[in-house]
Amino acid sequence: MNKEVRIAVIAGTPVDTQMGVEFLQEKGICASGYPVNHSPVEQVAFDVKPVGERMKKVQFMIDEIKKDGYQKIMVYCNSLSSTLDFSYLSEKNEIFIVTPMDAYQKLATKFHSLGVIAGSNQALAGIEQVIMRISPETEIYGVSLLSMVTGIERREEPDILVQKHGLLHLLHYFETNQTEAIVLGCTHFPYLKGTLEKYAKVSILDPANIIYELLMFEE
Repeated sequence: MNKEVRIAVIAGTPVDTQMGVEFLQEKGICASGYPVNHSPVEQVAFDVKPVGERMKKVQFMIDEIKKDGYQKIMVYCNSLSSTLDFSYLSEKNEIFIVTPMDAYQKLATKFHSLGVIAGSNQALAGIEQVIMRISPETEIYGVSLLSMVTGIERREEPDILVQKHGLLHLLHYFETNQTEAIVLGCTHFPYLKGTLEKYAKVSILDPANIIYELLMFEE
């Protein structure tokens, strides 16, 4: 384990929180998780609560994270990071925070047309806003699949999920519209990356590696 840095993972549910923790641990980072809610449905409901209520809960978690001795935070949830101002929280708490939205800023200028598969409409809207703020000419073709997130939480087989949720049809839709790449706009969806790559004719982009690079090499 890399003892030089300890990173806390904030995410929407215990499942995607643990996915984020394991992603960092595989890279030798000491990491622990802090889930905001218990299920994907709870997380989607949380995202539309009054902003003050949401900020209060996340602030409490950041207080705990700092008390536990973590130096950085990885927000491993697209909907959460698209609906709260983590730049403000980072500055206020004097702790470095990276979210998927930071990764999308890096991707924005690299493509003229992107397909996005998100876990909720809140996340999809946030991703589109971030990319188009940097690159207004980029075309976004997107869909949200909360039911697929729930299936991943139940650990259904990737091939079954791909068939069940019509992802082969979705890949065809993206290809018909000449998207240059497909973004996994939910931190649950790397679970399906290998299966999608068997069928997709363009790259499947997981922002997690960009998040890692920002955490480790930029501050």
